[in-house]
Amino acid sequence: MTLFYGWVIVGVGMVATCTGFGIMLSLAVFLQPLAEATTWSRTEISTASLLNFLCLGTGSILWGMLSDRFGIRNIVMLSGSLLGLGAVMACRSTTVLEFQVYFGVFIGFGAAGLLVPLTATTTRWFT
Repeated sequence: MTLFYGWVIVGVGMVATCTGFGIMLSLAVFLQPLAEATTWSRTEISTASLLNFLCLGTGSILWGMLSDRFGIRNIVMLSGSLLGLGAVMACRSTTVLEFQVYFGVFIGFGAAGLLVPLTATTTRWFT
């Protein structure tokens, strides 16, 4: 019995997309400890989540067009790197504006770059 390679694509897509969204939605878990450890208000921290979803929507369109032009593998690698860079830099940010840019914009665009190209790739493997 052989394994259809489309199911491998489904598994990889699930892991990558869940990782991106897990990082993106982790702010809800860290909101109160982050507010207590810094002088930032919960509203200022939550603005990063707003930026996440705005960048997810606009980034989905952008990454979709770029994946058609440059290939899905390149876009997924680039967006995964952007997601990792945003997570590392958000942990090291010292001002609320830095945190909002790194966590909101970088992670939002990074998660969008994983969602759209991997979903499109997965649907091409099945009829």
